[in-house]
Amino acid sequence: MRFAQFILTLHNRETAEQEPGTPHSLLAVPMISAGKVIGSLSVQSFQFDAYTENDQQILSTLANQTTVALLNARLFAETQKLASTLEQRVDERTAQLEHEQNNAETLLRILTEVSSSLDLEHAMNRTLALLNDTIGTEQGMIMLLQAENNQPGYRASYGFSPGAEKPGDADTPSQEILELGENLSTWVIKNHKPLIIHDLRRDTRWGAATASANLRSALAVALSNKDTTSGVIMVFHHTANYFNNDALEMVKAISSQAAIAINNAQIYENTRDQANHLAASAQQQAETSQ
Repeated sequence: MRFAQFILTLHNRETAEQEPGTPHSLLAVPMISAGKVIGSLSVQSFQFDAYTENDQQILSTLANQTTVALLNARLFAETQKLASTLEQRVDERTAQLEHEQNNAETLLRILTEVSSSLDLEHAMNRTLALLNDTIGTEQGMIMLLQAENNQPGYRASYGFSPGAEKPGDADTPSQEILELGENLSTWVIKNHKPLIIHDLRRDTRWGAATASANLRSALAVALSNKDTTSGVIMVFHHTANYFNNDALEMVKAISSQAAIAINNAQIYENTRDQANHLAASAQQQAETSQ
């Protein structure tokens, strides 16, 4: 394939001389890469017959060298961009792996501590406190299904008293907050899925409790062991849009193991109560027979 290279000279000297500042000669050659024209290189002169075939060969050589330089510069820029992109991806992946490792270590620590006691109140309170340390929740509450009516009822809370220094010291939440907890728990149990509320003030499903408590964000997850749901754990924050999917996954992971710990503690508590009841009955019968 041939590409046009031309020398142009204006032949109407009288017309050209009447137009000062107008080039009288033009030399142009194509810039070719991989069989395609990517541009051109041209020179102009105010003289007539300024360029020869030798000038054309020189300009063609310059055009080839310029084409190579441009392609090298473009290749270098693309290589730099690719290297920067790969470096960014490596940094992002490294940060992601560190985040996942930290989450795994945190989860292991929480599960170990929560599962280390058969005391029901301790298991629930430590779960809420460790959630606060992990994802920065400001308040939390656990509602367990009650045996007498299978409805969620309040069992533990964290952070509702400004003077509380440790789990269990917090005052019982206000009646409005308890009502909010019951509503959230009922929804989670009924719909069989967790719940994230980004702004309680804009969500009219939960009543007026949020205004008095100044709560904005809420996250609620069922306490489920296999196919059995024993209650709901929920956490709150005073900032809107506080909880994200990472927080949800963390609470879900904790709640599934906390459900086992709470279930074990409930079994132990029921067994202990039955043993105490039998012991009291036996003592009473022994006293009666004397």
